[in-house]
This record gives sequence, C-alpha cells and structure tokens, in this order.
Amino acid sequence: MNPFAFIISTAAIGLHLRGVRESKGITNIFSLLKVSLVIFMTATSYSLLQPANLVPVVPQEFGIGGVFRGASTLFFGYIGYDEICCVAGEAINPSRNLPRAVIASLVTVTILYMVAAVALTGMVPYEYISETSPFPDGFRYRGVEWASHLSAIGEIVTLPLVVLVSIMAQPRLQYAMAHDGLLPAIFAALDSKGNLWWGTLISGVVMIIIATFVPFTYLNDLISAGILIAFSMTDASVILLRHKSPDNKPLYLEKLLGAFNVLAIISGILMSYCMGSFEGQCFAAAFGFGLAAVGFKLHKICARSPSESSPADKDGFKTPLVPSLPLIGIAVNWYLIAHLSTFSLVLLAIYLVITFAIYFLYSAKHSVANTTGWIRHDGTDSNEEVNFELTTGHKIT
Repeated sequence: MNPFAFIISTAAIGLHLRGVRESKGITNIFSLLKVSLVIFMTATSYSLLQPANLVPVVPQEFGIGGVFRGASTLFFGYIGYDEICCVAGEAINPSRNLPRAVIASLVTVTILYMVAAVALTGMVPYEYISETSPFPDGFRYRGVEWASHLSAIGEIVTLPLVVLVSIMAQPRLQYAMAHDGLLPAIFAALDSKGNLWWGTLISGVVMIIIATFVPFTYLNDLISAGILIAFSMTDASVILLRHKSPDNKPLYLEKLLGAFNVLAIISGILMSYCMGSFEGQCFAAAFGFGLAAVGFKLHKICARSPSESSPADKDGFKTPLVPSLPLIGIAVNWYLIAHLSTFSLVLLAIYLVITFAIYFLYSAKHSVANTTGWIRHDGTDSNEEVNFELTTGHKIT
C-alpha cells in the first residue's frame, strides 16, 4: 500500500469534484512550476556536462533495440497532448485554438525531453543514472547537494500535476461515450453547477485504488502502449473521416485498415524479437512486403474515393499528407509497442480483451447509432454544417 499516492490522488479527485474552474487554476500554477523545474535541472546539468559521458551515443550493451525500447516507454510523457484533445469541448474557438495547443504541447514536450536527456547523460555516466530519481541523484553524484535537494523537493511539489491532468480527461471521455450510448447514462449526468460529478467520482475511485495498491512499475509500459494504440486509432480515424469505401465494395477501406494494423503488429514483433535468426528475417521481410502492399492499396482507394471534410475543416486545421502520414504513424506506433517487454505485452493483451468484452457485451448493443440511429433535423447535405439530435434529446452542433 502506498499511502502517499492515496493522499495525492484523493486530493486531486476532491479538487475535480469541486469544479473545472478550481482545477484549471491549480493546474496552471503547477504547470508553470513543473516547466520551471525542468528548465532549472537542465540548465544546471549543462553547467556540469562532461563531453566524455556522451560517448558512445548508443551503448553496445543496449544497441538500437534499447533506443526503441526507451522511445516506447517515454510516451507516458505525451499524455498532455491527449488531455488537450479530451477537453476540446470546453475550448474557446476550438477550430483555431485547439490545433495550436496540440502542436505547441507536442513541440514543447519533445524539445524538453531531448534537451534534458542530453544534459543528464552528459552530467552523469549512463550506467550511474538512477531509474527513479535521475536528476536529484545525478546532482548528488556530482557533489552538488543544493541542486539535488532543490530538484527532489520540486519533483515532490509538482507531482500532483500529473495526477490532476491524468484524471481531468477521463470524465469527459466517459461523457462523450455515454452520449453515444457506449456507457451507462450516469457518466453523462451533470450536477447543478454543470460538473460531471458522478463520472469524476466513479473514475476517481478506480484511479485511487490503482494508485494505492498497484506499483507503477507494472503501469508505465502499459500506459505508454495504450497511448500508442490511441495514436494508431486516431490515425485510422483521420483516414476514415476523409475517405470512404467504393460503392461496390462496402467496408473495403475499413477492412484494409484492419489488415494494415494486424500486419504492422506482426511485422513489429518479428523485427524486434526475431531478426537475430535467418528465419526471423525472412518472416519479417515477408510481412513487411505485405504491409507495403496493403498500404499501396489504401493509397489507391483514397485517391479514387471523394474526400469528405467535416465543417470544422473549412476554417480550421486539416491534417496534411493523408493517407501517407497516418499510415506511417500506425506502422511506427506498433513497431514501438513491439519493443516492450513480454510481461508488458501480456498486460496489454489482457487489457484489450477486457475492453473488447465491454464493447461487444454492452456498448455495441446500446449505442445510439446501432439502436435508433441519428436523427437529422433538416434535409441538408452531409457536407454542410448541420445539427444532430440524439434520441436521448440532447442537441449538439
């Protein structure tokens, strides 16, 4: 049992139950402190940098596989981008502000990661870098005790930010899914102040239990893998929103995307685990050619099918190089997932089985689109901006 995790997560849930305004103010303060702390640790580390520590760039005992293994686990830090998308419904002028926020978040996180990584490995030989508290222990290793203490205190003080941000999106996801009938209606219930009180409470209790009793070692890779899968689903969704299957081949585009994902999974596993043997190289090459062939078919279908843009795309950000860019993203995401440990892959498989079971046993049967369908108010064309009314009585524009 981790009592400190229990206290922090419970306090975060209590703050969210009070309302978004209070949570937003606290989050802004902690975000500023967090970024300031990272900049301080990075700048101080550069003042202690020893160029000899940066050689070799890729240590022989880890190899290129170790680089991809590290890249797979760091996606936990990109969850801020996911949070921005999840709270898009509360944004002012989302078609303009949301793309800017997403791109700014990704650029900021990527730059901070890269600069801090170079600073840390230049300050401390890689074999002495702590897995749990790298900068405070690194400063202590170099004898700079004041920086070590300040960094440790800063990490503890800003830790609640991670919890606040992590739980902020979940009730909003549940709200959207409940509107579509994918979750029970209680997850879409609002209190007198317009807060998702029940959704926050239910997801918050689950988070408190996990934080208190499950070691983070078992969750880090699983969270990163989940984020990579979410990225792949987003990539596929962009293609499906912009293109459609030929009229004489219903669901052909969807089937090709499914095959592309499966081939990407198998190719990634073969390349990461089986490239040491001749048979493994042959199998990896065969599935790689199959992946390329399906990608070529997807390009042909998308080139022939009419492009369908949502109303927001007329004045807002539009993803470039579709379907090439999303397909590359899907392949890279699954390749990174394949570099996770076997234990993490087993946890991921169990998680996906549970998710599929919930979807097919409840969500698919109760979804609005599957049971009663969407009611369109006017007779306008699907490419025009229209109002949709759910059979539940809620209206969205």
